[in-house]
Amino acid sequence: MQKLNIERNISLNVPIVVIERHTLVRKGICNIISKLDYIDHLQEADTVSKIEFDKTGYTTIFLLGTSTSLTEYLYLMEIIKNKTVSFSVLALIQLHGTGMLKFLADSGVHGILDQDATEQDLDIAIKTCLMGNIFRSRRVEEAMKLCSNDKTNMLTFRELHVLTLIGQGEDNVSIAKKLFITNKTVEAHITRIFGKLGVRSRVQAVLRAQDLNLIVKN
Repeated sequence: MQKLNIERNISLNVPIVVIERHTLVRKGICNIISKLDYIDHLQEADTVSKIEFDKTGYTTIFLLGTSTSLTEYLYLMEIIKNKTVSFSVLALIQLHGTGMLKFLADSGVHGILDQDATEQDLDIAIKTCLMGNIFRSRRVEEAMKLCSNDKTNMLTFRELHVLTLIGQGEDNVSIAKKLFITNKTVEAHITRIFGKLGVRSRVQAVLRAQDLNLIVKN
């Protein structure tokens, strides 16, 4: 009955954007989505920077593959929060580490699926997000419960953003300018990051973050 209600209430002509760096993986996802009769326009890109935003007024679904970095998520969320059209973000992730789960949950991502999700899971996730609800696959839900006591799970969205910029080699002045905050606020964020990760330097923080899959190794 719930599935019928979802199908009855979703809008047709839904545009969807698939973002995945690996061509074969991206093509496989697009092939699955092309079979869904409520998807009107399918766009694909290997990076967030190559997205062309839809202007039809329909809810746009952004589906980000497992190759998407934390930096790209941050970039996408910054762009779409300034758009007037409705949108939903779905993430396909590999369940390694807890930091990415925390980030996705806090940053406004509507649906999270693990790498073992089925075609049916993807279909239900898209429909659930179109209804304005949150979707988590079963393994993602289990992982989120298990990581609730993980110290790194206490990193806030802003702290993860600062940590990502540190990993890119940015200094405090540059971070402050990019995030529109003061140098003193950046220093406070870094102090809290060091404490939560149990490190004493920026290099140690980056290495620890890479081990936890919070940021991608260069």
